[in-house]
Amino acid sequence: RNEYIEFALANSLMLKSLLTDILDMSQVKAGKFLLSLQEFNLYEIIKNVIQLMKITADLKQNKIYLEYDQFLSQTVTSDQYRIRQILINLISNSIKYTKKGNIYIVVTKENEPKHLKIQVKDTGVGIKQEQKQKLFKAFEKIEDNRDLNPQGVGLGLIISNQLAINLFPKNIYSKTGLQCDDWDKGTVFSFLLFDYSNRDSSQQE
Repeated sequence: RNEYIEFALANSLMLKSLLTDILDMSQVKAGKFLLSLQEFNLYEIIKNVIQLMKITADLKQNKIYLEYDQFLSQTVTSDQYRIRQILINLISNSIKYTKKGNIYIVVTKENEPKHLKIQVKDTGVGIKQEQKQKLFKAFEKIEDNRDLNPQGVGLGLIISNQLAINLFPKNIYSKTGLQCDDWDKGTVFSFLLFDYSNRDSSQQE
């Protein structure tokens, strides 16, 4: 019975995330997107997201692992709710296209000051080169394996891409937004995170 309650809770949170995605997209298009910057424990946020997604992952017999650079501070200043949103979308996407496999969330430090890199890697079906053109188009899904029966409306990646872009200070040139690459076992999505510690929040523009 507890499993049914947890599954219902997970689905309600996913629905809330979808509604938030749609609202955020409208704010981005209207130029009214604002960050809510605060100090938080990034490691704990990711662990909480993994716990949330575990039930859905278990249904596909997938395992989720976190690899957090031991030399990297767990405390950062950014918009934890947007980061959580991106992670939910990316992990959910990996679960859709992975069966009896593994999903890895990897957090590392970049060479540039205050730059962190977050990767979501899976051992799923992968993405063909011609399909990558559809990734950031609304209501597009990768139909590659009927056995996986992917669900969803196809908004997650395009909204996550916009969120990742807006998480970064606009006056800093960087390759922001979602990046999609292949690796030897499946697909990896990554984005850069800027740590606003010791930085005036007004400087985000």
